[in-house]
Amino acid sequence: MVNNSVLLMAVIQGIQEVNAVICRDANRSFIITCLTFDVLVVIGGVLLKSFLDRRLAWTYEGRLTFPLTLTFAISSGLVAWNPVKGEALLACLESEEYSRFIIMSHVAAIPRGLVLGGVVSAALYFLVLLILKFAKRR
Repeated sequence: MVNNSVLLMAVIQGIQEVNAVICRDANRSFIITCLTFDVLVVIGGVLLKSFLDRRLAWTYEGRLTFPLTLTFAISSGLVAWNPVKGEALLACLESEEYSRFIIMSHVAAIPRGLVLGGVVSAALYFLVLLILKFAKRR
């Protein structure tokens, strides 16, 4: 369990010194942020596919791949950019000693976005579509 007072004091002091506890907590919040981006973008992609299916726009392959491509690109961009990154995450990424606690810390932002954003959102997209397909059959 993370001692919240230690994390709060580190944030108040401007993260002058990082440690393993702060970096583990920053990693956990980074993963939660990535998954939140992925889930929100996948919901938008599934809604777009549903809209295109109701309008019978394009072919089936087009209705499947256009929202998937859009979902992949937006999710990858959001995770690579990470507009809500905190000082703790930045300090841990800059630290040579504690950067090992952050997932994919030694990788550039774009490949990190492709893996943690695009690939995960594509898998979630197909999983949600599969679940919805089975739910409609019942």
